[in-house]
Amino acid sequence: MSATALSAVVSSSLARAARHLAVASNGLAVAAFQWRDEDLLLLGTLAALAVLSELLDFAPFGNSRISLSVALILVAGTVSGLPGVALVVSVAVATDFVVHPKPLFKAAFNEGALLLAGAAYVGTLRAFSTGYGGDNWPGIIGPALLGAALNFAVLPSAL
Repeated sequence: MSATALSAVVSSSLARAARHLAVASNGLAVAAFQWRDEDLLLLGTLAALAVLSELLDFAPFGNSRISLSVALILVAGTVSGLPGVALVVSVAVATDFVVHPKPLFKAAFNEGALLLAGAAYVGTLRAFSTGYGGDNWPGIIGPALLGAALNFAVLPSAL
């Protein structure tokens, strides 16, 4: 590979990493502004389960790994909205980055994609249900199913 081609690849990778870091940091900033009286014990438990989920993921198809973190992200979105999504996504992505080393731009991309998918879920809940939490579960079943479908529609298109 020539020096010019190598320089172009490095420059392209740095630009891509900057874009992904911007998406991830913007998502976290929006979540921080929405922080209210969140249930820290519940969110801490969900974050701990996300760590466990990333540690115990499995690879049925070689390079692709399957983790249950998305389910935990949806639960966090159901009980506390975007702040919960941001917390659980960040913990899951950080754990994945440590356990399965990869370039930083890939980890930032994963964080951005999961934040966008989680935000789609939370947005659907906000638009079609009366609130968050387990006390209103009959009123959020339909919106939660719609939001989960939207989450899984957004996630592959973001990847």
